[in-house]
Amino acid sequence: GVFQNRLLLELTVADLEQRGLRVLLPERLPPNDGGIAYGQAAVAAARLAD
Repeated sequence: GVFQNRLLLELTVADLEQRGLRVLLPERLPPNDGGIAYGQAAVAAARLAD
């Protein structure tokens, strides 16, 4: 949840980029619970496929 606060996100990204780090942000999935659920489903599917 903290990165739903746009100001905190922007300040953190700026600081990380200033330190030479590349920041990756979600584009296709939501950053919160929806993204976690997708990840859990992907892991479950991979385990079932084995």
